[in-house]
Amino acid sequence: MPDISIGTYLILAALMVIVVFIRASFANQDVKQQQSRESSQQFSLQSKADAMVQQAGAHSDAAFSSGSAVMVLDKTRRELFIATDQQEWKLSLDELSSVKVVDRSADYQRCQEMARLRKGVERKSLYLPYGRHSSREVKEGAQQLQSYTGQLVYGLEAQRKNGSPLLIAAYCGNGTLFWTEAQRLEEFRAFVADVQRAV
Repeated sequence: MPDISIGTYLILAALMVIVVFIRASFANQDVKQQQSRESSQQFSLQSKADAMVQQAGAHSDAAFSSGSAVMVLDKTRRELFIATDQQEWKLSLDELSSVKVVDRSADYQRCQEMARLRKGVERKSLYLPYGRHSSREVKEGAQQLQSYTGQLVYGLEAQRKNGSPLLIAAYCGNGTLFWTEAQRLEEFRAFVADVQRAV
């Protein structure tokens, strides 16, 4: 009898590994397709930003680019050029009182983890598939991930001396299940620090 229960357990464990592997493969395909779309979008935004900088006779002292925005700082002219899919800005640093990073990435990562668990891309164990997380927490986190689609995960808040703050997304949630932005977020923080010092 013990041999049967151990054999059954091993079969279930093997099936779980196979299912998780298949789901992870599909998720990886989604990530690759999203990264391809983002690269294409980033190239388009870079062309826009380059045209803005060239038209103004400016140059780049510091820059940041992603699939959501391209930002270029000219310290000599004291200008910040920003290109997004919807709009373009040329901001004089003299019009700004401060700039800062708006960062919702920790919550976004948590939602991604919940979505991985919910979709079965990741399993903690056979008996506790969600690990220390409750099924309610996993369900709610996965739903919250959907609300991030197309919305700011991290970005720039530029406080104007006369007027309301300008909020520009540097990375928007795209519905994929894996976090790939850690390095670029650090690059963005360094870029915003450069802009703040120039302001």
